[in-house]
Amino acid sequence: MAPDQLRLPKLLPRAYMGSPRSRTLPGLWGETTTGVGVWGFVTAEGGVVGQFDGPVEIFGYSNVHSNLTVIEDLIVLGAKSAAVLFPDGSHRRLYCMESPESWFEDFGTGQLTNGQA
Repeated sequence: MAPDQLRLPKLLPRAYMGSPRSRTLPGLWGETTTGVGVWGFVTAEGGVVGQFDGPVEIFGYSNVHSNLTVIEDLIVLGAKSAAVLFPDGSHRRLYCMESPESWFEDFGTGQLTNGQA
């Protein structure tokens, strides 16, 4: 649903803010076809740009350009991979083996001599 269909008060071109008591309208809505829909920044040490109390949904492709700390469980509905830098400068997606418990595994090669490695 577009912001003008929601009848939100218009603050800036293509930026809208809803009522803090509204149970049906978004608190903040940003939209663009060429840049960033909503932008926030903080200069104070220890400050936060945004804080959410409740579920957060992200639709579409997302980038995190810094460290990401997950305090509780991380649940992924799809494949997880690590982007590993290769000597030629390219990144390749590598996947790990997963199980219901935390296990780390290493792979290598060896040779048996008289039945022992």
